[in-house]
Amino acid sequence: MQQRPAQYKLRLVHVKTEAPNIKTFAFDTSGSGFKFTAGQYVKVVLDWVVGDPRGTQRDFSISSPATKSVEYVSITTTVEPNDSPFKNTLNTLKPGDYATVIGPFGRFTFQGLNDDVEVILIAGGIGITPFRSIILTELAGGSSRWIKLVYSAKTPESLVFRREFDELSVTHPNFKAYYTVTRPTTTEVSERVGRIDAEYVKSLTDSGGSVYYIAGPPAMVQDLSEQLTQKLSVDRERIRTEKFTGY
Repeated sequence: MQQRPAQYKLRLVHVKTEAPNIKTFAFDTSGSGFKFTAGQYVKVVLDWVVGDPRGTQRDFSISSPATKSVEYVSITTTVEPNDSPFKNTLNTLKPGDYATVIGPFGRFTFQGLNDDVEVILIAGGIGITPFRSIILTELAGGSSRWIKLVYSAKTPESLVFRREFDELSVTHPNFKAYYTVTRPTTTEVSERVGRIDAEYVKSLTDSGGSVYYIAGPPAMVQDLSEQLTQKLSVDRERIRTEKFTGY
């Protein structure tokens, strides 16, 4: 008999605006027994949502490190004026409110990887969330593997967690972050301008045995997966993907 996923009634303890229209919601897990592996996701249930054709729950990648799972778990998501009733309700939550969290789920993790394998994390937009969890967890655990983050957003202001990644690049010689923007707000930007493509990825790694993780909008994930296999001859077994459909 298949085991039912665990459910937790968790109290919201913190809401942080990370960038324009992007927020992090952190829930207290102390004493709940909640645990997860970096890269996994949860279902968040808001029973009082009204008028949403997709119902009262959504999937969210966990953005907090697994090393802190006994203290809190966080999700990071876009909040737009034209969002669904579910997202609008989520955006009204205040510290002290409760939500049901189900999970964790998913296999978008580093489990099964050899310690000496270089990993290339490719993020588009809010697809950065599982990678923040993975990066913080790996580095806190003393991992010596090479981790390279290639992160694309529309504008420099939308590169959430950038300051954190830059600091980690300084304190951990085995981690490096690279940024690109597609709609710069000024002509003077320090980031590369343009979408992530196979040639750019190739310029960042000399390893033919790297493992690639891609997370972001479905079209981007599909296109980059095809570019890696067709232009860089990367075996599909070395490409792992997570598609963010938005709601």
